[in-house]
Amino acid sequence: MLLGIATPVFAVANPDSITLHTAKVFQNVFENGDMLFVVSYDAEYISPGNPEPSESASVTFLAQLLDTDGTTLKLSRPLNYYQYNVISIYATAAQVAPASCNITWGTEYKLRVTGNPAIFGSLVEGTNMATKSLAVTDYNADGTLTSLQLLQTHCIDVAEALETDWAVTLLVTTSDGAQVLNSTGRVTFLEAIPGLDSAIPDLFQLSSSVPTVHSGISGADYAIASRIDARLGTTLGSAFTGIGTFLGIGQNSAAGLWAIIFILTISSIVFLNTGNNAAGLILAVPVVVLMTYLGAIPEAITYVLAIFVAVYAMYFFWLRGT
Repeated sequence: MLLGIATPVFAVANPDSITLHTAKVFQNVFENGDMLFVVSYDAEYISPGNPEPSESASVTFLAQLLDTDGTTLKLSRPLNYYQYNVISIYATAAQVAPASCNITWGTEYKLRVTGNPAIFGSLVEGTNMATKSLAVTDYNADGTLTSLQLLQTHCIDVAEALETDWAVTLLVTTSDGAQVLNSTGRVTFLEAIPGLDSAIPDLFQLSSSVPTVHSGISGADYAIASRIDARLGTTLGSAFTGIGTFLGIGQNSAAGLWAIIFILTISSIVFLNTGNNAAGLILAVPVVVLMTYLGAIPEAITYVLAIFVAVYAMYFFWLRGT
């Protein structure tokens, strides 16, 4: 018995034309010593008899960085889209090193957009692949302008070209006259250059960044200053500390409990002798303010009591007789 393994067969036609428009190289984009190769291309399927393939461009086409011989592959990634678009090949500092891909700044490497050899029967320059040799002028090193600033300018230039071809708005102008990528342009360029918004946030209308949080040193100055012994002296402070120890509460809590008992006592005496509960409440106000200052009563409670007293006073003096 013979067993056969089925292998998928793709019927992908050659594009009507394939062009590599621009190829630029930038350095120190995401880390010191890295290189970013940015390519704008056009794998054009436009004629009525040659529609855009149903297969994804990431399956059928590749973007490649080749050595000067045009055959030795250094780095590669799948193409994002057919038609006019932009893509990048990123080399980390480790990949740039001689022990890895050995990529040297200023070398006349080849950048290529090519059909996947597993899909196309044969690869022919100008038919299903386009190649550009890098020149020294294609390398954008740090100088008067940093490589990142030059990359930002280049992205704007590419976006303008894409706008013209697509008839879609990718750029907006800020209030200070700078051009930045809008939400549509953001998607396009982040797919082409992942992480670009973290490297050049000013390139985007809606930028993202990682906030830097500086840990502060919290102090206990207010808590120390609000202690009873700091306000009334160590003698009274020690007395409230002793009461608090006996009751299992803190110094300020013991003072607060004493204040509540004192307020209730004053209010009860006034009410029992005069029958006027408003007078008792009013006489209690200075005690509440004093104990708040001493730290015996939390400020939040004082604010609540102040609202209650204000409402009650309004009722007693203005509304009760209506």
